[in-house]
Amino acid sequence: MDNPFSAMSLLTKFIHINHIHLSKRIKDLDPSLSKPQASIIIHMSPHRGYRVGELAKILEVTAGAVTHASKVLIKKGYLLRENGEDLRTVYLSLTEKGKMLRERIIEEIEVLNKKVVSALDDKERRVFLKLLAKITTELEKEVFDHEVK
Repeated sequence: MDNPFSAMSLLTKFIHINHIHLSKRIKDLDPSLSKPQASIIIHMSPHRGYRVGELAKILEVTAGAVTHASKVLIKKGYLLRENGEDLRTVYLSLTEKGKMLRERIIEEIEVLNKKVVSALDDKERRVFLKLLAKITTELEKEVFDHEVK
């Protein structure tokens, strides 16, 4: 029988609780913002436009999903849709309102990150962050190794 407090279930619970907390904070910023819409805002650089297909690849969703979510973001004034030289190419970029929302979401992520480590003393925090960096590096190697193959 699996121990409900095993390392894996504890890590899964930790990730899940953090995700729920962040979702609630984002809903405080804009109650009508869906998770896919928030993902688009978070993953866009405020300094450049993105093709729909490019965003789809970044978010690991279909171009149709990006198109659907972006239509709502355009109506809300968070995104601007522009055609490229080739009329089949569509670029999405953050408006000033979208850039402000992105900044506020990033601030909420930083607040959450600080809350996570605030329960730890300085030594525990250093060890935790060192271990988290090691785990993240290993996961990145596996993810990117699989993408290259």
